[in-house]
Amino acid sequence: MVACDLCDQSFPFIYQLLGHKDLYHKKPTINEGMDTKELQIDEDYPIDDTSADSSDKDSENPSPTVSALTKVVKKPELNYKELYHVRDQHARKFERLYKTKLTESKQHLSRIRLFEKQLDEFITNFKDSTFNEFSDSIINSKNIADFLELSRLFASKKFVKVSRSNQLLQAIKTLCTGLKYGVIPLVVFQRKRLNEKERKLIKLVDKKSVEDIKKLFLKYSKEFANIFQVVEKTLLLLRDLENESLNV
Repeated sequence: MVACDLCDQSFPFIYQLLGHKDLYHKKPTINEGMDTKELQIDEDYPIDDTSADSSDKDSENPSPTVSALTKVVKKPELNYKELYHVRDQHARKFERLYKTKLTESKQHLSRIRLFEKQLDEFITNFKDSTFNEFSDSIINSKNIADFLELSRLFASKKFVKVSRSNQLLQAIKTLCTGLKYGVIPLVVFQRKRLNEKERKLIKLVDKKSVEDIKKLFLKYSKEFANIFQVVEKTLLLLRDLENESLNV
């Protein structure tokens, strides 16, 4: 059961209570175009002046139109800082790629130039008969023994002993002459181990006297030691080939 708070009448259902209030306890309102003097007002139901005041205020301040209430959708502002950051990342990526390709091209070009130098070292002006005589004067049992003795002394860093022996200094000249004209062959991997200074020494020693070779050796002993270290396996091969030819 629900009771009305205005007249204490009870109802079994709430919708009956709501209908009762609308029928018997609803406050009268002032209709538009109707004068307030013509309206019969009950003492128990005073007129609510707030509705009239609100209507006056509405007439003074009209409600906004539908278009004014509609929200204006703004385009999102571009984050130029973020865009610049992405652009710089792509720029650095392509810059690294360009430098990598450029480095590879330079390395390829340096290899081509190195091979050209290696081919130049094998070119001689000798004829076959003259070249055979020239090669025999460089590759023989005596010179090969001196070459291997130099390799042994260089490995033990006995540079002073080498500088005091004219025979060993002459052997250095003979070996460099053989390398210069291709009589003593070197493969590509051996030639790559020779730097520019060592290549110049090989070409320079050919035209020097023993005294001049001694001065160069005292100044560039490490470079000469590296030259003999590079050609050591070739010298061992020449020794074995010579022994085989003698036994035939």
